[in-house]
Amino acid sequence: MIPPASTGLAPGVRFTLPAEFSVFAYAEGLETQGVIGYPAGGSGDLSLRYDVAFTGEIAALKPEIKGGCYRHGGSVDALRVDDVTATTGDSTRYRQVGEQKADYRKWVVTCPNGMAPQPHQAWVLADADVAIFEQHPGEHNDAIVASMQIVR
Repeated sequence: MIPPASTGLAPGVRFTLPAEFSVFAYAEGLETQGVIGYPAGGSGDLSLRYDVAFTGEIAALKPEIKGGCYRHGGSVDALRVDDVTATTGDSTRYRQVGEQKADYRKWVVTCPNGMAPQPHQAWVLADADVAIFEQHPGEHNDAIVASMQIVR
């Protein structure tokens, strides 16, 4: 459930957002990619990343070992990345996103030096060329993604 909300727009996509959240395109000329979240830090600190011109497979969104563990101010290499999709929700590789079914994955990144494991989720609507990647866990992420509507 999202608290008092606003509507966030990316090209061709609408989200219901918590009141303090915003949608930011990466840059002029790159409006098809951006981030969603509370704008306290830089774009790397925002919860969700989107691409509304995504033509790849969901596997392309899997976190990498190199630089896979985020910490404020930078990243370090991960020890491993595990696909834990089968242990979540209904254990399928699909989730409802708006009125459509999306390919879904959840990974847990194991980090060194006592850092906490870092979970990441991804949703891909292949027919609409839309991908959402969870950069950081957040209490509203699932509800924001579930609220997404294609408006093209």
